[in-house]
Amino acid sequence: MLSWIRSLLGQDRPAPPPPPPPRDVLPLVENLLRPALRLQRFDGPSRSWLGGDPQFPDGTPWPQGDKGPLEFLARLSLAETQAALPVDWLPAQGALLFFHGRGGWGGSPKDRGNHAVLLVADVEEPQVSTATVGSGRRQRRVGSSVRPVLIQTLPPIDDPQLEPLDLDDVESDAYLELQDIPFGDAPWHQFCGYDNPIQCSGMQSDCEAIANSHRDVDPAVAAQRWELLLQVDDDEEMGFAWGDGGRLYFWVEPERAAQGDFSNVWRLLQCH
Repeated sequence: MLSWIRSLLGQDRPAPPPPPPPRDVLPLVENLLRPALRLQRFDGPSRSWLGGDPQFPDGTPWPQGDKGPLEFLARLSLAETQAALPVDWLPAQGALLFFHGRGGWGGSPKDRGNHAVLLVADVEEPQVSTATVGSGRRQRRVGSSVRPVLIQTLPPIDDPQLEPLDLDDVESDAYLELQDIPFGDAPWHQFCGYDNPIQCSGMQSDCEAIANSHRDVDPAVAAQRWELLLQVDDDEEMGFAWGDGGRLYFWVEPERAAQGDFSNVWRLLQCH
């Protein structure tokens, strides 16, 4: 009688085998690593900085958007970035100036003109740079020099390259922890490499559809046509705030960049 009851309850069936232990994720994804540069603020002299004075060459006008002058974000010395991470689709010399306009996340052709990237001559000597942040009684000056630090980046967690690995929940958490290592608690200011999206990956498809007015975009093709140029994180110390914990992403077509053409760079904003 008891055996019949156990059979009905399934108690006489063997217990299922335990799930396999989580795999060590790093060896699984080492072949996906891509070098990038973390832009690390420091107090010393540099030819690269965030905010402050862009130091235009004589005769260069301040970029204008629909709502007036664009906000200056960064000046990056290509001599400094190329020394830290040679990128064959970027010029060897000069500096890139990045500008951003408030309003619009980059999801419409109407957002053209709401951002700008200029290639200009580099400054002659490194300098200690500062930026004025805040207003009124809260206004303060902060050190804004940055130095490029070589790091390794991983694709976004929802990137198609990860699908064959079939990571479980524990392994996915370990993967996200690996992504965090180069920055720790610091803002994710990054030059080149993989983007780290707030919402979802596939921004290259957005760029191809919006900047180049292409329909029926193949994500795999778009991923080959566009490269991350600069990622700028929320940064309270620098007064950078992009929506609710957002980031700015500047994307470029490598064949244009190699010719010194940054006129079609597309900027997208993602936030929580």
